[in-house]
Amino acid sequence: MTALQFGTFTWPNNPETFRIVYARDLDIKGDNNGRWTVTNHGRMGRVFLCEGVFHGNTAYNSIISLSNLFVTGGTGTLKHPHWSAVSALMTDLEVIEEPAEDLVRYKIKFLEMP
Repeated sequence: MTALQFGTFTWPNNPETFRIVYARDLDIKGDNNGRWTVTNHGRMGRVFLCEGVFHGNTAYNSIISLSNLFVTGGTGTLKHPHWSAVSALMTDLEVIEEPAEDLVRYKIKFLEMP
């Protein structure tokens, strides 16, 4: 499997998990007779969630590079080896420092941009 990429960053080792969440924007309204109507406003941008670990002597360089991409806040191309490339925004980045040396766990959330 080739490496996951976002913007200028290429993962040195792919995330342990990668999830894609599909959703629709719906209005659901009930009435007094126990019936309801559903208005479908269409598909929303997919949410991409990944979790993994950077390890070795480049672990902190990798998380700092991702942190810098988050801080700049721009959209980038998210390229997964098995899915089509998509324009995305990194909306959440959680960094978990492990007690082991040169080991940094992370959780990232991307939102597909129109």
